[in-house]
Amino acid sequence: MKTYLDIGVARIQTWLGRSSTLRGRRGASRLLADQTRRGQIESWLLGQPGLADVSWNEQSGDVDGIVNLTLSADTPPERTTQVAAVVIGWLRDGLPRVDLQAAWTTADSYVEAYPDIEAVIDSGDGLIVDLAPSRGVPIARVCDDCGLDSVVRADYHIAEDEVRDLCADCEARYDGAGRTTGRTRTVVPGPETDLAEWLVNDSPAWSGYTRESVFQQFPDNFGELATATTGPDDRPGTHTALVYADGNQVGAFIERAIEAGLPKSDLAKWISRANRAAVVAGVNAVLTTHPASAGIPVSPHLIAGDDLLVSLPAMLAWPFLRAYLPAFTEALRKEALKCQEALKCEASRNAHDAIRPFPTVSAGLVIAHQSYPFADVVALAGAALATAKRHTRGAASSVAWLDITAHGPGGAHTSVLTDAVSHHVRELGDLAAAPASTRQTLLAAVGGADLAGARRPDLDDQIRRLDIEAARPFLDDGAAAAAGLPLPVALSLVRWWR
Repeated sequence: MKTYLDIGVARIQTWLGRSSTLRGRRGASRLLADQTRRGQIESWLLGQPGLADVSWNEQSGDVDGIVNLTLSADTPPERTTQVAAVVIGWLRDGLPRVDLQAAWTTADSYVEAYPDIEAVIDSGDGLIVDLAPSRGVPIARVCDDCGLDSVVRADYHIAEDEVRDLCADCEARYDGAGRTTGRTRTVVPGPETDLAEWLVNDSPAWSGYTRESVFQQFPDNFGELATATTGPDDRPGTHTALVYADGNQVGAFIERAIEAGLPKSDLAKWISRANRAAVVAGVNAVLTTHPASAGIPVSPHLIAGDDLLVSLPAMLAWPFLRAYLPAFTEALRKEALKCQEALKCEASRNAHDAIRPFPTVSAGLVIAHQSYPFADVVALAGAALATAKRHTRGAASSVAWLDITAHGPGGAHTSVLTDAVSHHVRELGDLAAAPASTRQTLLAAVGGADLAGARRPDLDDQIRRLDIEAARPFLDDGAAAAAGLPLPVALSLVRWWR
């Protein structure tokens, strides 16, 4: 038995999103990595005589933004609270504008403790919350970058040809992002560095490269990301896509795995490794569409546990999602098989069947002009993710999306099952090949989120007149429509299909 104490950044995606540039976001990721990674925490603990009873949680993995600690099972609650306060104070020194929270419980293993910790976070009962100091009303000029805090540093060169006045938080972000000279950037800790290392180790396209050389292939700003591929009109791209993904029913899976006798110490790490494998699969799919010689048209903001926040050119979002979403579940299945083979004991022999179904992932997708405020895009992607999860109540992988250019930030989300997309790639490709103006005319004729607003004979006439036979599988008697891809949904989806 141990006391498991988790201290982490609350609303981490929102905090990352307050940077208006990729460089600022990169610096924010570095701040998280510097302050919360295992090596940093363990070094700090060694210098704290009053924390000799505190250790890093060996069962938790190493997730940016979360500090996982353990104490003895008989630690009094007031001592655990004291430790949490000391660690929060140290985190606050390096992350002055984040909201922090801490929760703990006592259990035989971390996987058994984790659901209880999550319940504390969800309910707030027993949760320690340390909010960022109130900004109040800025008494000086407001930061040019985030527009939230007072300026403390004037004339900061965020790029060779761009100067801004920055608040303390934004100054720290840009300091942490490293310097850029031409196309050479300082390699700093964070999700881009992690992804570069994974690609070198796991992706044939980057064999023979070093982590440092791959790191230089990531885009330096949102404009560069958007133009990494052409738009739907085959002209240089102007739009980016933000994918916000999260696992479905992961807690229930862990409980089944424990009951099946699988090693408790490995389960949390399985989730992180599955996410890693899925991200690599998604990037490989993108590189198939977008050759590696042109760089890596992906900007990862957060890869932690079963969470993902990543930006891509708008036309590459669906190739990424079609690979990433099923790869997560498949990677977990392989982890279970490897474990079963390694144990070679009666208790684990039927574990593969006992722990089914394996968790899936749902995603929110927002497409916007590359100049659209990133903080707003993050919030909208979070709302789209919530819609995707409601679509199946977490029982299956799904995607919900919003095209801000077409429908505005207040537009309704469109959602679909991932399997429906995967099983009808050819039909969607045929529909996407039709001229954009023809598809737009047909969408106007449909006039709604389903086919209820349009009479079938009228649609048949429109399809014949527009010469768009590729629309027929998505009519009410078509196979794609029966799978959950009615014509309006399909027309919305293929606007940014490749």
